[in-house]
Amino acid sequence: MDFEVGNVLKRLRKKNNLTLKNMAEKTGLSAGYLSLLERGLSSPTLKNLNSICQAMNVTMADLILDISAEDNIVNKKGNRHELLNEKGYHYEVLTPHPDAMQTILMTVTDNKEHISFSHIADEIGYIISGTITMIVEGDSYELEPGDCIYIAANRHHGYQKTSEEDCVSIWFYNNTDSTIGVHDQV
Repeated sequence: MDFEVGNVLKRLRKKNNLTLKNMAEKTGLSAGYLSLLERGLSSPTLKNLNSICQAMNVTMADLILDISAEDNIVNKKGNRHELLNEKGYHYEVLTPHPDAMQTILMTVTDNKEHISFSHIADEIGYIISGTITMIVEGDSYELEPGDCIYIAANRHHGYQKTSEEDCVSIWFYNNTDSTIGVHDQV
């Protein structure tokens, strides 16, 4: 998958008329590292991938969906694209089309506190199972199955699972000029 992501990154960089040097300046990453990513010879960290996406004003979901955009209107469970699979949380892309509102299935398996990288997309979360505490701009909100939360763009936020069972939630992001924030544990 690294090679496929690299090809998409290169195509998007060229589409934005950016050289590797331009990307390096926009992201703070070296041109050599970016070249290795584009050639599939290195895997990006979440933080670096988020920086690259922000520099090109695309979401990480866009990258995954771009790899194998389908004409299907149904996205079967076994065909979903994994956006992230980190220790403590897992993201799956539910929306089969890159031009649609983006929808992510997030499963939190650990009880550690996670923070979100800053991003410019409004997001709406709906809790399916388990419980979670969302911290938005320092205020805590306890969420249970059936609860919904709206987080405006550029608001600092994080989360911590509070149930013994995994917390499963669906997150909706407006696809217009948005960058989905990827969560990183603290």
